[in-house]
Amino acid sequence: MTIRHDALRGRTARLVLLLVVLALLATACGGGDGGEDAGDEGDDTAQEGSDDEGSDDEGSDDESADDPEPSQDEATEDDDEEPTEEPAATEEPAVTATAEPTQPAAPPAPAQDQTIFSSEVPMTAPGGAPYTEYTTVTDDTGRITVEIPAEWTDVDGAPIDFEDTTISDIRASTDLAAFAAGWDVPGVAVTAGDVDRSVEEVLDGEAGGFTSSCTPLPRQPYADPLYTGSFDTYSNCGGTETAYVIVAARAHDGTGPLIEVQVQLLGERDVEALDRILQSFVAA
Repeated sequence: MTIRHDALRGRTARLVLLLVVLALLATACGGGDGGEDAGDEGDDTAQEGSDDEGSDDEGSDDESADDPEPSQDEATEDDDEEPTEEPAATEEPAVTATAEPTQPAAPPAPAQDQTIFSSEVPMTAPGGAPYTEYTTVTDDTGRITVEIPAEWTDVDGAPIDFEDTTISDIRASTDLAAFAAGWDVPGVAVTAGDVDRSVEEVLDGEAGGFTSSCTPLPRQPYADPLYTGSFDTYSNCGGTETAYVIVAARAHDGTGPLIEVQVQLLGERDVEALDRILQSFVAA
């Protein structure tokens, strides 16, 4: 009995094993068919998708046919266009200013030469020590201004009448009465008036009062930065070494008053005073 049961169990086990193998084979065969079916379904789906894509492509081709193709340049620009970086700002080199060459300025017009009487009036007597101080005086009308030696303290600025007109006048000396009466003291008289006379006429009119007492010298031209005219010089007046100078002048343009300057000279220092007077007088 024991042997028979063992044999039966062995057969049963082999049968079960065979069934399991058969079941596995059946399962394997059924999965392959399913895979093939799935594959077929996938192929069908892919085919349909391909057909749809083909239809879309045809539609796309139709649309492309209606739209103009982009030019080669545009395509190239689209393809080649890339973002470019802005170039870094570079600092320009500083420019050094250079002076433009300029034409040299025209030289100023030369001033009119001043007549110097120290070389015009022959004087041998020194007449005393040189004047060291000068003062400015003005006539009573305010028209004439002139510098005189401070020692000439006797001053009169009253105007005078001449041919129905008033003439501005200023005169100064160490003694005006002695100056008017003789040849012993130095002095000056400056007049300015709007008279209808020429420089030469004025000098000619004064000559009659001096030719009998003095030695006339040749008439000379006069000039300074403001005025131009002529002057007469008389020497050895009254039998002395006294000289007398009369200057008549007008402004360079011929306008303004006629001016007359008379100076009595006793020595070299008075000639220096004459130059100072003629360099400073102004008549408006």
